[in-house]
Amino acid sequence: MTGLRVLSYVVTALAPLILYLIASRVAGWRRAHRLLASFWAGQGRIALEGLGVLERRDIPRPLRLLEDRWANETALTVVSTAREHGVLQFLAERPGATLEEVAQLVGFSTRHVSAGIEVLRAADVVDRCGAGYALTDAARFYLFHDSPFRMDGLPPPVVSRRMLRILRSGAVPGSVARWATGRSHQPKS
Repeated sequence: MTGLRVLSYVVTALAPLILYLIASRVAGWRRAHRLLASFWAGQGRIALEGLGVLERRDIPRPLRLLEDRWANETALTVVSTAREHGVLQFLAERPGATLEEVAQLVGFSTRHVSAGIEVLRAADVVDRCGAGYALTDAARFYLFHDSPFRMDGLPPPVVSRRMLRILRSGAVPGSVARWATGRSHQPKS
């Protein structure tokens, strides 16, 4: 009889927690559904007509402020990820390292490493060195953990599992591949 009493106490104590977890999961699903519905509602012909886009010959380019913010966030994430994965240290120790050597170091496809290196070049973190790449002096001064001039404030490298799979395999699975072959997902209207 004592075992049943203990079990009833445990169930009584855990029931509110379980109900809370279920309710928060359902609320999350509903929130995601509302966001998705709101996004697709703004993608239709009515939304385009409301903006007057269909009558225009040209669409203004995005505000420079927004473009700059996106570019800075992307560059900071790439720099942070490269530092975290040892790419900056590797290029400091081996100036002139090729894309293939960097790709082998991090285990990513050469194509994606090339894109990352180009972002690092645009951010003045790396530069060409013969047939390969080397770290710039400014990067040595400001990005290494042991430097007295280190500038903190880089965002932590946030790379999702899906993105890591893409970087490592070089293939982009899912809707992009389906879209490229003419089998794209059509949203429900």
